[in-house]
Amino acid sequence: MSGAMEARLITVASFVFVIGLVIFVHELGHFLLAKRARIPIHAFALGFGPALLKLKRGETTYRLNVIPIGGYVHIAGMEPEDLDHPSGFNSKSAAWRVVILTGGAAMNVLLGFVVFCLIGMVWGVSTKVHTTIDRVIPGEGADKAGIKRGDRIIGVGDLFQVKRTTSLEEIRKYIASRPAGYVVLLLQRDAQTLQVRVDTSREVGLVPKEVAPSAPRVGYASSLEWTGHWFKINRLELVKQEVGRIGVVFASGSKRVGPLTAIGHGLISTVEMTGSVVLGLRSLLRRELPVKEAGYGPLGIATLVGEQAKTHFVNLLSILGMISINLAVINLVPFPALDGGRTAFVLLEVVLGWFRQKPVNRRTEAYIHLGGFVLLMMLLLALTANDVLRMVNAP
Repeated sequence: MSGAMEARLITVASFVFVIGLVIFVHELGHFLLAKRARIPIHAFALGFGPALLKLKRGETTYRLNVIPIGGYVHIAGMEPEDLDHPSGFNSKSAAWRVVILTGGAAMNVLLGFVVFCLIGMVWGVSTKVHTTIDRVIPGEGADKAGIKRGDRIIGVGDLFQVKRTTSLEEIRKYIASRPAGYVVLLLQRDAQTLQVRVDTSREVGLVPKEVAPSAPRVGYASSLEWTGHWFKINRLELVKQEVGRIGVVFASGSKRVGPLTAIGHGLISTVEMTGSVVLGLRSLLRRELPVKEAGYGPLGIATLVGEQAKTHFVNLLSILGMISINLAVINLVPFPALDGGRTAFVLLEVVLGWFRQKPVNRRTEAYIHLGGFVLLMMLLLALTANDVLRMVNAP
């Protein structure tokens, strides 16, 4: 099997694994809580389109569908054709309905938390990334130059001058500043010191302005970071720039920790990720960051997942946790068809009830959600088209 074919298979398999697990956990949250509320469930499905596998148990049909993106739980009383089901969703109290609607997002946050805890317990808590190479990406410049896992970079430069340094930031900046060219690396391999010329590939992406100070600003990105005492918001200026890559993953120091420390690490990582997603959405709404540059559809997400899968399994787990929490936050946005939009209608019903006003007609609400779903599908198509353009225009 060729390297390119193997890379594609890794990308597809890792994408299906990550998205499948994230969607399964999300829908399971709705399913379990609806069951707890004694609401009939007509279907539990992973994917869309015709069924590959179908199994009926009691009132519920379990389906594995052809298109491995998305999924759904058909809860009685939530669709236009059965809004008045006597024991359906709308027959339950507002509190139960809110709990069922937000259960999917809660399960996604829980999945992210469990993943981050597992990483801490099995692989250890990251300490400091250093210049020792943990993995060489097949087919990239470092691989072709004969660089091996365990080599340590102790200098970087060109054919005329190599500067000795073990600053990872300095080495990364120098490589990034040489797209589609070359760098000369000074390596320590066991007791030997080697000087190796490495051809760089080029990649266009959003990078911090400090990497390319002369590039025009594209926008700002904000993230939440634990300082050791409390959380702080970091605001980063971003530019779109062609940068150099040599195809290596640097090793990070890690320390295995006990369950209690791992739980603390998992909690901090979950809060950081959740806060960063919220801040990212705020940046998009404020137009501080263009959707065209920051938004990804299924193809873009598959590429990101595939890139992490090719480096290390722990990196695949990390992006699984990140995507799970992203889905949780986005799903709670108060937009029709999303769980957040449905929750907003339940809360509106409660508020109107205080003033003895009639709630929004359930059939009208159902069609509003249907319209929201159509808009979301149009957005998904637009993001997918943007993914294709990004790939076509890639160097």
